[in-house]
Amino acid sequence: MNSNNAEALLEEENLARRKVVEAAHAVTSAEDHLENLKLLKKKRRAGATKFAFEKAEEAHAKALKEHEELVQIHALKEAALVMAQQVPVIAPGAQIVSDPPALNTANNASSTIPLPPASVHVPCSMFPSSQGNMDTSPSFDASIPPISPDAMNIDTHEVPPPALASGPVIPESVAPMGMSDVNMHQDTGNEVSLDLEREFRKLLELSEKQLMNDPSGVYREYISVLDGYEATAASHRSELHRLEGLLNDWGMGKGIPATYDKLSADRMLKEATHSMGEARDKLEQAEKQYKEFLNSVQVDCRSSALREVLQLTQDQMTTKGVGVVEAGKWKGLFHLAEDELREVDEQALFAFRLGVSNVEPPPKKKMKGTQKAKKGKGEKVGKVDNGDKKPTEALAVREQWIEMSPEEQAKLQDAAEAAIDRYLTSGTAIEPSLKRKIREIVDLAPRAGTTSRELSLYILERTYQICRHHGRYRTEDSFAKHDTVISIEGVGYRKDYTCRAAEGHLDCGCSIELALFDFFWFKTWSVGLSHPNVTIREDLKCDTIPPRLRSFFAEAYKFIGMVTLDDLFALKWGTEGCHNRLRLLQIARMTEYLQLQGVSVPGFLGEQEYEVDAGVVA
Repeated sequence: MNSNNAEALLEEENLARRKVVEAAHAVTSAEDHLENLKLLKKKRRAGATKFAFEKAEEAHAKALKEHEELVQIHALKEAALVMAQQVPVIAPGAQIVSDPPALNTANNASSTIPLPPASVHVPCSMFPSSQGNMDTSPSFDASIPPISPDAMNIDTHEVPPPALASGPVIPESVAPMGMSDVNMHQDTGNEVSLDLEREFRKLLELSEKQLMNDPSGVYREYISVLDGYEATAASHRSELHRLEGLLNDWGMGKGIPATYDKLSADRMLKEATHSMGEARDKLEQAEKQYKEFLNSVQVDCRSSALREVLQLTQDQMTTKGVGVVEAGKWKGLFHLAEDELREVDEQALFAFRLGVSNVEPPPKKKMKGTQKAKKGKGEKVGKVDNGDKKPTEALAVREQWIEMSPEEQAKLQDAAEAAIDRYLTSGTAIEPSLKRKIREIVDLAPRAGTTSRELSLYILERTYQICRHHGRYRTEDSFAKHDTVISIEGVGYRKDYTCRAAEGHLDCGCSIELALFDFFWFKTWSVGLSHPNVTIREDLKCDTIPPRLRSFFAEAYKFIGMVTLDDLFALKWGTEGCHNRLRLLQIARMTEYLQLQGVSVPGFLGEQEYEVDAGVVA
């Protein structure tokens, strides 16, 4: 075939490529318009009407369809050009390669189809009902990091890594030049092979699938939460449809009892309209919560997958004995993952570079643990030995427990229970490291906080007797707060380790009763979500209750529940029937209280019916 025909085919291929780029821009514009409408709706601004949304979605779907058609046309044009080129078309600066190998037309055509940019990719392919496939919106991405085409440079990209190769190698002199073959970096103008992009997307998709399929992974739990959000939205949607149908029937005079006068019927219509408005608000709220949680899960999943790809490519390009060209390929994949992670989660990229799994932003003011506290005007008091000086140490103890196998946890649980039994029967001291684990791990020997004052105080004891909060935060600011005539901090006395603690108080200055209430709650209590479809409960983990808040909680607990700390110990919490014993005790206390106030309680003759002894009702 003559050169004029080849040039004509090349011009057609270039034209088809430009149309693909224009279609990709149209898809991006349609998506931006949709996002703007969503933002307007969120801010309750004018313009975000249902009609506008329908038009925007229709335009977006049309743009996607046109883009797909143009991509197919471009692939055909490019394949025809490659097949027709008997003599390679030499672009400026390209090297002539003699006797190029035969090309597989189908593979070559598919290998030059451009991929979507990071902004268009769906972060997580785990939710097909709400998001499309990863490759549904292909377009060119000009934000790929620079890769030098110099053969002597480590960033050289001539062939894909052997483990990632998915098709025949297309020689540089035969493959069409331009955007179908390379992508220009927006800052340096260096070229990045689209084949390399394809391999990067395959790696990323594989990493995401592995995260989703991990039976012990956190994303499995996320899916159950999302199912709960969906079920809630479906329930509100069903109720809204029911009320709409009912209101329509009533509007036409159907279903209203004949005995109702006009005023009663109008009132019924008004109440139904109000209920429908409430149902619509609940539905919008449920859908908003679902979308927000879904977006956060998708970003988190994409971030984790990118970190996996970064680690893999880093290991491969630093493997001993790897060739220069192959190392360059792996380094190119590393740069692609690094650039995309910078857009998705810059903090995760910062953490990866430091070689850790997660890094929090540095605090404005670092908390400094100390073993000393001030007393009065500059007077120093004694040291505090043992125990925890930083929250991170308590967290480490809890993480060790979580990482144990069920068999190891059961073994430690038996050791803790046996140590408590020895202490209660013969006074044998509990080994300090085991006592610390009992103090910091909620699930380890819960009866350490529910049996007696003596046992709870012994578990809280280090060198001195200190509450959970002050045992965790030993700073001058923390110990400086105590009750005065102008403020209540929940700490009765200034901390003083040089003399005996005040009656009814610990060495840290806190009330013994409040500290033991705190330890009882820590060992027994958990909370659940307010969401009706998600049944997940959580304990305090490593959190402590500040003394001031602890005072408020305990005051309300005693007044409303009408039980004392000794009552809770006497109830033998955690044993069979303890909850029934608690309710009976509360009934007796409330009845007694009302009778003292002169209020007659039907069915209760007096305190002769009840024998309250150490919190047990007979």
